[in-house]
Amino acid sequence: MNDRGRLDERFSRFLHTSLDGIVEGANRAMDIGFVHYNVELEQFAKQVTANADTILWGRATYEMMYQYWPNMLNNEEGSEHERAHAAWIDAVKKIVCSRT
Repeated sequence: MNDRGRLDERFSRFLHTSLDGIVEGANRAMDIGFVHYNVELEQFAKQVTANADTILWGRATYEMMYQYWPNMLNNEEGSEHERAHAAWIDAVKKIVCSRT
């Protein structure tokens, strides 16, 4: 808290979404294969997440991410960006919202 009794918190978001608000691949698969990462998007992700210390996910997204990112930490086949992003995900607090 600051001297005015307020939290010094900042909220920023970085999300993938579609016009219907549902992020999924072909045949309703829980993937973001339609997002084609390039250097520009990697730099944007790095900039947005640089000061973030918490991730807010829904249950299905968390389950999908949990299966993928821990495996990228030391994956020599992954890009430098993927390994760095995996390290960031590993380090930050995760909040998962779910009704189940």
